[in-house]
Amino acid sequence: MQQQTGMHPATAARTLALGTGPGLEASTPEVASDLAVGPDCSAIATIYVTHDTVTIAAVISMGQRSGVTQRWQRRRGAGKGWTLVEGPREFVDAEDRISTELGEFMDRLAFPFELANMLPRPASAKAAAAIAMAAQEVSRG
Repeated sequence: MQQQTGMHPATAARTLALGTGPGLEASTPEVASDLAVGPDCSAIATIYVTHDTVTIAAVISMGQRSGVTQRWQRRRGAGKGWTLVEGPREFVDAEDRISTELGEFMDRLAFPFELANMLPRPASAKAAAAIAMAAQEVSRG
């Protein structure tokens, strides 16, 4: 664990057990399951990024658990960019559920454009069919 000062909070390093190999898909542990709500008050900020979807969630637990989620999708076709498909445009609009402080914090988070652009697109139906055909050929040989 590395102690940080200033505007960056200290975070504990987690060992991730990745599973890969023949017949296995890469897997990482579910972060939300590690953050089970206990008797203490807590606030959880989560960003889940794929090539074409970004889900941003804010959860606060102060006696009871309450949360708000935004889901953004990449536009297809001529219109480039991202569009909000679920949730409030700004988290502070849901301050009655997650508090003004958590809402303002979430609204200051940068949208992960570069990260989403770096991730590969899902395989097309033709690519998936070609991969399946190649797998059959290999298994026969």
